[in-house]
Amino acid sequence: MTVYTNKLWENTGNQWPQITYGKILACGLAQFHNKNNQLLYGKNRLYRILISESAFLIWKLCYDETKWHSKTEIHNQWVSSINQRLTLDCQIARTYTNKKENLNPKLVLHTWSSCLYEEEKLPDDWIRQPGVLVGIPYLKNNRSPTRSV
Repeated sequence: MTVYTNKLWENTGNQWPQITYGKILACGLAQFHNKNNQLLYGKNRLYRILISESAFLIWKLCYDETKWHSKTEIHNQWVSSINQRLTLDCQIARTYTNKKENLNPKLVLHTWSSCLYEEEKLPDDWIRQPGVLVGIPYLKNNRSPTRSV
């Protein structure tokens, strides 16, 4: 999973940190700042999403004893889980009404900007557009089973 998260994260212009168990467990506490020491809320949120979704997928794959997963299946499941999260963010942000429990559309824009497929072709308010995907494509199945551990 780290290869995929690394590739997506590097689109933000930051270097992917070395991941440890501690960083996975404490991903919600990570803070990234700009050169003026201002908190980057979007990048902090993207980091939490990438780490937590990747760790959850690894856990699901490790405990799926019914099947061996190919590298292609693992890749496609990861892309699917990140795309589902992006879609969920967009759906929640579309219903924004200034209430605390709603997701601010600006935060969604800051979270996912520079990570989208053909982002330069999207309108400025792409949150309202259906079918927006992360910038990592699905792979075609090559049927080479590997252990997902």
